[in-house]
Amino acid sequence: MVNSLHHKQMMSFHHSSTKKINYYKLKGLQNWERNHKYDEEPLRNQIKELEEAMKQTKDFMTE
Repeated sequence: MVNSLHHKQMMSFHHSSTKKINYYKLKGLQNWERNHKYDEEPLRNQIKELEEAMKQTKDFMTE
């Protein structure tokens, strides 16, 4: 029971992280379309952090 609950929580985290990554990618694209000199580094950093957290979650779940 506890294992199943933990698995559901991890899957929920993975799903929400994927949605956040897509949001930041879209936000960066919208900003770039408005201003081609837009500094996208802060959004790229957020995406990298989320991707790393997702990788750690996946690694944990496959152990």
